[in-house]
Amino acid sequence: MFKTRPEALAHSVAGTVTFLTGLIQAKDHGVRGHCSRVSDLAVALARHVGLDDASCTRIRLAGLLHDVGKVGVSEAVLNKQGPLNTEEIEQIRRHPLIGHRLLQRFDEVADALEGVLSHHERWDGTGYPFMRAGDSIPVDGRILAIVDSFDAMTSDRTYRKAMGVHEALHEVKRCRGTQFDPELAEAFIDIQLDAAA
Repeated sequence: MFKTRPEALAHSVAGTVTFLTGLIQAKDHGVRGHCSRVSDLAVALARHVGLDDASCTRIRLAGLLHDVGKVGVSEAVLNKQGPLNTEEIEQIRRHPLIGHRLLQRFDEVADALEGVLSHHERWDGTGYPFMRAGDSIPVDGRILAIVDSFDAMTSDRTYRKAMGVHEALHEVKRCRGTQFDPELAEAFIDIQLDAAA
């Protein structure tokens, strides 16, 4: 029996996402579970600030795929125990562009492109890859910047132990208006404090 068109599309998207997230996790041992957690946190924040269902679906996809560009970064750099040197940092900073280029080949995940490309932009314009600032950063990227950083801070990595949730939230608060959209950062802190209560 043939699948209806929406069912076939959903199956195709799911297969593509599973394949691509598997590629990331095989290469970067520090991201096991990271993309799923980022996706879930991003959707929770998007819903909290009133974004519609279509936006939440798009942000969920971008969260799952935001680090796919790390397939183009050396495993030695991704899994390095100590601090990165300048050349290694530059390799890492290329992953949003690599991810964007890679995902352009897959029509099923086109909605994720803006979030993947902009998740390391900073509210103050000092992020990468294009040094966009403020509202010129797509909302997907502004949301992902917060939740990606929070999950990274609260997860063990090869180069450091995880922070506690309250310590990480203090860091999010400290960086609102510089690294993070201040209104979205406040909303995220509220969600996490409610969850911890």
